[in-house]
Amino acid sequence: MRIITINEIIKLQHNWKLVTSLLLVFVLATWKFGVVAMLLLVFVCLSFLSLFAAILKSNIIALGLIFTTAFTRVIFHLVGLPRAVPTLFTEFCVLLLLVKALYLQLIVYNKPLRAVGFLPMVGVLAVATLSYIYNQSEILPAIFFVRQIFTFYLFFIALLNLNLSEKTILKINRFIIFLFLIQLPAALIKVITIGQDERWIGTVSWQAAQLSTMLPLFAISFLFAFYFFKRDKKYLLLVAGSFLFGIAGQKKSLALLIPVVSGVVWYLYGKRAIPKKRLRLRVSQMKYLFIICVISYLGIFSASRILKSEMYGGHLDVKRLIDYIIWYNTRDQIALYGADNPDHSMGRVTITILSLNRLKESGLIQQLIGFGPGAMILSPHLGRKEMAFEQFGLRGAIPGFVMFVLQVGFLGVMFWIYFFLKLFKKAYTTYQKSYNPNFKAVVLGFMGATFTFILDFFIYGTSTMFLGILTPVYFHVAAIVFRGDSQNFKISSLS
Repeated sequence: MRIITINEIIKLQHNWKLVTSLLLVFVLATWKFGVVAMLLLVFVCLSFLSLFAAILKSNIIALGLIFTTAFTRVIFHLVGLPRAVPTLFTEFCVLLLLVKALYLQLIVYNKPLRAVGFLPMVGVLAVATLSYIYNQSEILPAIFFVRQIFTFYLFFIALLNLNLSEKTILKINRFIIFLFLIQLPAALIKVITIGQDERWIGTVSWQAAQLSTMLPLFAISFLFAFYFFKRDKKYLLLVAGSFLFGIAGQKKSLALLIPVVSGVVWYLYGKRAIPKKRLRLRVSQMKYLFIICVISYLGIFSASRILKSEMYGGHLDVKRLIDYIIWYNTRDQIALYGADNPDHSMGRVTITILSLNRLKESGLIQQLIGFGPGAMILSPHLGRKEMAFEQFGLRGAIPGFVMFVLQVGFLGVMFWIYFFLKLFKKAYTTYQKSYNPNFKAVVLGFMGATFTFILDFFIYGTSTMFLGILTPVYFHVAAIVFRGDSQNFKISSLS
């Protein structure tokens, strides 16, 4: 017969007291808040504990959850969940992944922290802090601004410091490709059920109409890069599918932006082995240029025929097309018809000019650091539905540059753009030094995606900066590009 020692008796007594105390707290809380509320709390706690355990155990699960949440926002909308649910869930996953990465890198492996673009991001944070103090901004909107800017940079840091295996990268890349591919049938279902509409953008969003332009452009950056290196016509078919995805969202601008993005990718492809020399046009390169020109013409022609717009009239009229573009981006319906109708809006050029004029009138300090982080943040949780109009008189599709410069000024914009240019420059150096054509195709697509982000920031919108859908994919590819293993990179990882 086993004799219980004194130490074990003391241990049992302490455990008994702990269990009794917790049970008493639970009973009192149940009496105070009700059985349903307490059971819900227990369920939430157990769910988060399970999520924490899963992320600590598997990088594949962690990354899979982040990308799934990013690309299934429509499902959250259809089941009636608020937009904050996928956002908070994603941020929680990113935070846990970052804690895991830092613990392994700094404590377990005792290695230095890996980071790219750290100084410009510190610059953005410093300017935002200074602007917050100077403008005496509200704390919650400022926190919202910082969350939007830094969440996926922290995700990038986590990926750089995680020792991701080739198997993990392969599985995640295939899953990301699958998430992009299902956007095509989702767009087709939308057209069949509700027709061409700016709502319901694939599976990624219900109302972020800008994604109907930026998601195809992001994909096309990689599709052209792989086509140039692999010369497989399936990539051109996917380019056509991406264009039709944008047409389903009634995005006229896509037909005009595809030639710009594809032209940049083509130019960079020609620089793959000619460092610090001018681009020389060869026969093979002219063939690609001809393909881009044909696709561009077909895109503009299809847009003029398919899109339901009186400005096009169903015919390819270049002059009318140009006139419409100028009118659409310089219109000011609020000045003409008043602000009572929420459908009255401004063009992007008009919004940018008015924003710059507002900064000019406000003095040098405001020009440098803006009106405070959070000054343009829209959130029903903050009671802000038309903050841009109420504070600055702006209504319409607001470019990312305007969102940024009004909140953190030209200093903030300078650091933000410097961050992306730093990534581009580092990728370009890697691109020309690598001898692996498979890896070069990935880096070429990444540089095209970086250009797309900058283009969106200055002339189009905020979907690449704030929505958290394309951004995690962008930083995932960035981590692959900068992990320093180009020679062993396999084409199956991203194709």
